[in-house]
Amino acid sequence: MFSLKAIVFVVAIFQLAQVNSIPVYDDLEGAASEHDYARVQIKVFRGPSEGHDYFAPWGYWVKQPADDHHH
Repeated sequence: MFSLKAIVFVVAIFQLAQVNSIPVYDDLEGAASEHDYARVQIKVFRGPSEGHDYFAPWGYWVKQPADDHHH
């Protein structure tokens, strides 16, 4: 039979898994609005490479076309 320590450990692991889940982005109002701008949102990952001083291993969002001008 499982001990109380094992049960507490398993519950703690499940709680940590929920905390570290994929974040929900609040940048979805374009898809929920009535406007049809015909754009896509792409998640981009960039790792370290020669000649670049920065990188985003967790990725970042790129909207195409840009938000500053609409068709």
